Amino acid sequence: MMELVPWVAKSTLLLALAFLAVAVLRKGSADLRHLVWRAVFAALLLLPLSVRFAPEWTPAAAQVDAPVRTVITVFAGAPEPAPAGRRLPIEWIWAAGAAVLLLREAVRWARGRWVVSKSAEFGGDPRVRLSEHIAVPAVYGIWRPVILLPAAAREWSEERLRVVLAHERMHILRGDPAWFTAARVAAALWWPHPLVWFGLVRLIREAEQACDDGVLAEGTPADEYATHLVAMVRTISANEVRYQGGLPMIRVSELERRLRAMLNPGVNRRPAARGTLVAVLLAVAFVMAPLSSLRAPGQSAGEASIRGVVEDAEGRPVARARVVVSDIRGTPQRYREVLMTDETGVFRIDRIQEGAYAIAVFKEGLATVNFDRIRVSAPDGLRMKVQMHPEGYEPSVIASAEGKAEVPAKLTAPPMPKRLNVGGGVQRMRLVTKVDPVYPAECKTAGIEGTVILDVVIGKNGAVQSVERVNKLVDDRLAAAAIEAVKQWKYQPTLLNGEPVEVKTGVDVNFTLAEKEAAAGTWTGSRSQANGAFRIGPDVSAPQPIFKVEPEHSEEARAAGLEGTVLMSLVIDAEGAPTQIRVVRSLGMGLDEKAMEALAKWKFRPGMKDGRPVAVIANVEMNFRLLKPPPQ
Repeated sequence: MMELVPWVAKSTLLLALAFLAVAVLRKGSADLRHLVWRAVFAALLLLPLSVRFAPEWTPAAAQVDAPVRTVITVFAGAPEPAPAGRRLPIEWIWAAGAAVLLLREAVRWARGRWVVSKSAEFGGDPRVRLSEHIAVPAVYGIWRPVILLPAAAREWSEERLRVVLAHERMHILRGDPAWFTAARVAAALWWPHPLVWFGLVRLIREAEQACDDGVLAEGTPADEYATHLVAMVRTISANEVRYQGGLPMIRVSELERRLRAMLNPGVNRRPAARGTLVAVLLAVAFVMAPLSSLRAPGQSAGEASIRGVVEDAEGRPVARARVVVSDIRGTPQRYREVLMTDETGVFRIDRIQEGAYAIAVFKEGLATVNFDRIRVSAPDGLRMKVQMHPEGYEPSVIASAEGKAEVPAKLTAPPMPKRLNVGGGVQRMRLVTKVDPVYPAECKTAGIEGTVILDVVIGKNGAVQSVERVNKLVDDRLAAAAIEAVKQWKYQPTLLNGEPVEVKTGVDVNFTLAEKEAAAGTWTGSRSQANGAFRIGPDVSAPQPIFKVEPEHSEEARAAGLEGTVLMSLVIDAEGAPTQIRVVRSLGMGLDEKAMEALAKWKFRPGMKDGRPVAVIANVEMNFRLLKPPPQ
């Protein structure tokens, strides 16, 4: 629903300006006011296209709290079907209503063609025909409109026939049939907006009055014209006019208003000048330009996601493959993140800015897959299917870590240093002293893994001068351990044209638990010895949330600008209630408590084993984000 709010706001502003304009022009001619409504309905039809292709402009705004995004992470098994009873998206309701109304317009057009096909030529003019299927005179058709008269026209006086034909020819001269159709299509597309329907009524009303003014300007006395209209209305009903289609000359509900305008000698009946048409078009363009480009503060029009699945050459999912996503847009702030595929080979990253990215997929025993440049566009994002072949793997430098629960952290071989000057030969740097990172004990106990991406500056003497963390999704304790170790490394000085130089390189530290690496995505669905709950697997289905409570940002964290993710482990019992909630990855400043408090109120559809509900172990991530104001 939030995606529709900007559209409704823009259409409301456009229609409000139209009503304001016609109110200012209330003493002007009906032709001038009708010109305004024609331009507005044309703008409504063009608004979706203009928003799509116009450059974005976002006004500056104060910092506000962002809505919390909640992600359920399941570490095994195929995704469960979406829970039943979900609400129908409002976009679908909007689209269904528009489809029904557009179908009605198509039926109306088809009936009009049928009525014209059953009519007969009248009075020697091929564009004037007589029909037994209408009650009042009307114009039918868009590109080659014709005037249809009711069967009663055979008995009309010559003066009445002249007045009626003058009115209908005025409609054709002004192009009203085409504008009327375009306005009805626009109303069908924007049907939930009440101002659209009020505007459609005003457009038809001003068109009829403008044609009346044209007939009077040709010399027809107002009282005689009014007499003919009243005489025709006496012989028809409102329903007969409503269902006959076309652009009818008389609407019973509007007759009194038309008669007052017709008999009022002070009404302005001058047609709009050509210069006025240009002025109205320029005014609409002046409004449309900023309106199309406008983005509300915090509107995520430029945010997208990357989703994909990694398979081997035989189509089997590749679990625990490392996916590296790097920004190549050339922005000052470097973006790089590392993901792991789950047991079904699926990976996903959300809330990234649209642009160009490089993506690499690594898995020992399989050939590395590189995508040098991939365009990610909002709002659809990127969907990928990656196939890996057994053609060898990239070598890596191994750094051991304490304990038996994990394999050593892996460090990628350092890339070629950046040269400060062009010319001569560069001696490739070489690591001569390496301190192994220590796997944090609390992370081992909690089963936390991750890759830490570092930017390292090496001085002329080969010592590490600075270490900067690049990615933000990895656990802070792993990042601190990696930085502490890398700061103690020593390199052989790098030479450029025989002189030592400072260089910048990158280091990736992979913290991986041996138990998970050995499993490589093969969950057994066995019962946990600690709490009697089952792990999700082929014979144990994953619980599905059916009721969620979003956590609040604590005042302390908001004041400090703290953002991040709280990872929690829990047991969902056989009745779908969350129990044994504990924090696996902490943020502090009250956010852990807020996350646990919200999760305790959730309700799940319990996991199933052998047709009965069972307690299941699961993990839940809750992300806390604060919207930043756009740069000035």
